Amino acid sequence: MSHDAITRFLQRERCLPHELFEENKQHLILEGCNLSIDDCVLDKPYADPLCNDLVLWHYSGLHGHVVKGICLVTLFCHDAKDRKFPVNFRIYEPAEEGDDQVTKNDLFQEMLEEVLSWGVHPTMVTGDA
Repeated sequence: MSHDAITRFLQRERCLPHELFEENKQHLILEGCNLSIDDCVLDKPYADPLCNDLVLWHYSGLHGHVVKGICLVTLFCHDAKDRKFPVNFRIYEPAEEGDDQVTKNDLFQEMLEEVLSWGVHPTMVTGDA
């Protein structure tokens, strides 16, 4: 499943993280799987941040500098049969000045706690630096 297919699904369905999990759990072995967290910036170079609250400036590892876009944090499940599906997601929004900062690590911990409560029993949990 391509990253674009997931993005289109999320845009079309306007689903909640648990609904994404319910959609994909039927394809996975949830006992002994590996969970992996990843973030990516969906480039939106022509979007006006004043017209779209989700379009912000984020550092992109792909580009090596800050770009305008939407930062999607995704938790993937990789099972013993080499199947990989997203099981949870968040849109990362850096805090405005004066607000409490919710970090990507905070989102990851929240997402991990959720999938554990939904019945995922991983052997390993990984993420990039």
